[in-house]
Amino acid sequence: MSELLPSAAAEPPPTAPPSASNIARELVAGYQAAIAERSKGPIREWLAQNNSITLDISEDGQLMPSDGGPIAAIMVDKRHAILLPTAAFVVDFATRFAASQISMRQVMRNCFDSVADNSGEMRLQAPAIASRDGDRWVLDKPGRLSGFTDAS
Repeated sequence: MSELLPSAAAEPPPTAPPSASNIARELVAGYQAAIAERSKGPIREWLAQNNSITLDISEDGQLMPSDGGPIAAIMVDKRHAILLPTAAFVVDFATRFAASQISMRQVMRNCFDSVADNSGEMRLQAPAIASRDGDRWVLDKPGRLSGFTDAS
């Protein structure tokens, strides 16, 4: 007579941690939903929930932590972050930047390329990507914003 051994509960195989690109995709989708409201409160709350760090851009393009910079960095792995415009930039976009890509470039310093679509509402087409280098950040790839009403 054979003994029946109790079957061990099958444990699911361990899952791999999400990749940086999957994390970035999820963050971008959440950010796009937050900025659709065009209100500073929900955008600030979303950025805070995702542990963003505010960065300022120097004239030579260096990204440094600051309390009131126009860019929020959110880590996607130990060394890399996506860069997104802060709540103030998003809400002020239509009145301050939509008609002038030049003034936007003065604030964003090549972190974002611009696309004229004549909507007047800022849309994130792609986040900028940066890597950490000590206390500063280095832009690896510019992002892309649309919503401009001129082609300059």
